[in-house]
Amino acid sequence: MNCAAAAPARALPRCASAAARAWRWPWKPPESVLRPTHTSMLSRKTSAFLAALLCAAVIALPSPTATAQTPPDSGRRFYADLGSTLEGDAAHTAAVGVLLPSSLFTGVPRDAGPLSLHWDLSLTHWRAPGAQGGHRSFTQLAAMGVWRHPLGGPGAPLFVDLGLGVSIFDRLYASGTDRFSTAFQFTQAIGLGYRFGEKHAHEISVRFQHVSNGGIKRPNPGENFVRLRFASRF
Repeated sequence: MNCAAAAPARALPRCASAAARAWRWPWKPPESVLRPTHTSMLSRKTSAFLAALLCAAVIALPSPTATAQTPPDSGRRFYADLGSTLEGDAAHTAAVGVLLPSSLFTGVPRDAGPLSLHWDLSLTHWRAPGAQGGHRSFTQLAAMGVWRHPLGGPGAPLFVDLGLGVSIFDRLYASGTDRFSTAFQFTQAIGLGYRFGEKHAHEISVRFQHVSNGGIKRPNPGENFVRLRFASRF
């Protein structure tokens, strides 16, 4: 029936409303699209870390205008830091380590821009809440390759660090009801720091770090934590 012909003007809104209720969208998305399965989604911890890593990588890309005469930040440093996990009952960390200039890729001039590469070797003590109360202690040995890029041009005090490496615990780590299934773990880190003192001999930085086994074995809850670090050249 033609509503416009059969009804006066005041009835047109009612006809339009009835037509809208009678019409249905002819296609409905599959249930798997509306409700993704758990196995099709990355863990929220890993997804958040990868997003942060991508953003930091874009920031840390060397500028195409960097001069070939810019010396890299290649000094050896000793550091100490304190950290805490970000979710649930907090676990706490205390670490000591060294930053050593890398001798890899010796065929590439080390003064080709401000980007520098060094090794981060550390020993970390973890103190985590136990499932039945109290606390448990763990020891972690880690080795990372870390790329550093100054922010603001050559010689700038601010810098970004991007790190990727491996670590091993003295036993299976557990925090509350979360339990790692392997002592071996991968680790990735993003850091923002500030150098100061004579010839930038000292530095402080805040670092976001992720530890997990990369899906080698389940369960793989992973841990995200923040570390506050002080380092000094030796």
